[in-house]
Amino acid sequence: MRTLYPLLASLLLAPVYASDTQDIEPEQNITQWHAVYQTTLRSNPDSALSMLQDRYHTAKSHSEKLYVSGLIYEYMSNIKQPYYGSSQVLNNNFAQLESEYILALNERKHGSYDASVNSFSSLRQKMKQTSDSEGKALMNYQLCYTLNQQGRYHKANFYCSSLESHLSQQHQENFPIDLALRVVANNYNYRGDYEKALSLYRKLLANMSAQSDPSGIYNDVGNLLAELGQFEQSEQYLIQALLARQDEGTPLKVAQVEHSLGAMYKKSKELDKAINHYQNALTILNQLQYPYGQGLSYLGLSAVLAESGQLDTAVDYIGKALDIAETYENTHLETEGHLAAGFAYLKNHATEKSIAHGKVALTLAINNSRPLLQAQAQLLLSKAYQAQGDYKLALEHHEAYSNIELANRDASNIKALEALDLTKKEYEYDLQVARLNNEKSLNQNQFEKLTDQKRTYNFVVSCLLVLLILALILQRQTRQKAKIDSLTCALNRAAIIETIKGQTSKADEDFRYVLALIDLDDFKTINDQYGHPTGDLVLQQVCQVLKAKLNKGEYIGRLGGEEFILLLKNVDEIDVPFRIQSLHKTISEKRVRTVNNSDLSVTASLAYLSTSMPLTNFDELYSILDQALYQAKKQGKNIIIDAYDEPISLGSDYVSQ
Repeated sequence: MRTLYPLLASLLLAPVYASDTQDIEPEQNITQWHAVYQTTLRSNPDSALSMLQDRYHTAKSHSEKLYVSGLIYEYMSNIKQPYYGSSQVLNNNFAQLESEYILALNERKHGSYDASVNSFSSLRQKMKQTSDSEGKALMNYQLCYTLNQQGRYHKANFYCSSLESHLSQQHQENFPIDLALRVVANNYNYRGDYEKALSLYRKLLANMSAQSDPSGIYNDVGNLLAELGQFEQSEQYLIQALLARQDEGTPLKVAQVEHSLGAMYKKSKELDKAINHYQNALTILNQLQYPYGQGLSYLGLSAVLAESGQLDTAVDYIGKALDIAETYENTHLETEGHLAAGFAYLKNHATEKSIAHGKVALTLAINNSRPLLQAQAQLLLSKAYQAQGDYKLALEHHEAYSNIELANRDASNIKALEALDLTKKEYEYDLQVARLNNEKSLNQNQFEKLTDQKRTYNFVVSCLLVLLILALILQRQTRQKAKIDSLTCALNRAAIIETIKGQTSKADEDFRYVLALIDLDDFKTINDQYGHPTGDLVLQQVCQVLKAKLNKGEYIGRLGGEEFILLLKNVDEIDVPFRIQSLHKTISEKRVRTVNNSDLSVTASLAYLSTSMPLTNFDELYSILDQALYQAKKQGKNIIIDAYDEPISLGSDYVSQ
């Protein structure tokens, strides 16, 4: 610990920068430009967008252009607009790289960390192959950041170390240095290497420009110092972060620091101050309607209240956190809530209630593969049974707790070995490249002699490859055709069922999967009155207009006859009825020209359900929809019915004329 004191002292003596922004210089580096951009984004979003566009078109390298493209993606996401980069209008190597880069950011934004890591890793390999050191450094930054978020700190260290090494050398600056150093420092912090973390935080603060916002670093340092028990120093940094964010930051960032202060004061046993700051955070989060933050603040506040002996009030706050967890199906928050309740009751000698909450927490932690929370639940149960005098059960749960802790340590060792293996593979790759280059140089003469032979060989191989590719394309087309309904070009019954069952993951937070079962009204009458060619035309055109209303990744399938099913994804819970009504209206507004050159109106009955759960149990879901559709048919034509609720009353705009 003694080696940390000089670093702590230097951090405390670091200057606090004024918030006054300087004029934009014509040749600002990317770090300075990004600081000005962040300030502009808070005060004038339209001007910020212009800054992004100007920087994108004047970028001096592909790596800088990629980074700015990511900022544009973030900006457009915040205003709920899509952004795919230049791949939509250009067909070149950079456009392909940009498209893959945006995909990786989107995967990370939606919690698909493994997919995001794979995409960034692929890009990193491409940068290595083209000897683009700046592009490789950008991917190291993104991999370090993503793996930190995922909690894979040892694997992140491989990329963080490579990034830190790059930043220590002379190089062209193509993305903000302060952001890069911060993710490296955070990785040291997460892995418990506090000395190196503090050293980097100090370097960041010492070299930060006047335009930059140091509040995030102050918050990071404050949390780190609290972990070390340096509460006085932690308080100084967190207060400084709070003041900076109260002046210029967003309410959510202010709430973040208020929460950090509450946690710090709880650790330092200054319970009144902890309560005050947790309540400040809650006030902001309640105004923002940010449920996850509210839940965490309720739990933090409850822990302080339980510590001060206010059990009833603590339990009330835990109940509020549990209500939020259940409403938004957040199992992590729910588990934390039951653990908090268990420890609160244990502290106040209500062991039966403590055990009840401990059992629920343990079940949730096991079902959701949360080993650290499993360990906490086992420890809680061990202490509760010990307080009851049931030493046999107390010992059993303590042994389970010990086994999980040992397993977690072994897992950390495995992760560390995986990170070492990454390093080994990296060196092996570089060695192989060097060896090949040497061999190429030594055998140049021999290579020239064999050139003609190789050309002949390459021609033959190329011909074979072309034939193979054609065969694969033909095979793929055959497979695709086997999935398509020949009349409507929708997915056929087997293919749409397979696609629906393939949705094996939960939808994100407030988003839902929606299944809509559609049956055209009086279709037999259409066939009888106008003939089967007209009936076929109706099916084709209805399918066509429905396809046009689907978003990317959504599907329509024909189950048979005049029955279709739609799979909608990532639909905001609030928007579900509007999407359904819009699709239904699309059908009722369609006019089909018959073979006899007359106009034919089409209506349909529709049953739907929305869920955030995986769709693997299609048979059960289809049964629910089919029963609902039967009820809709009994009520008449042109009906929408929510299979999980009551029918929707349609306005006059949706009633067939």
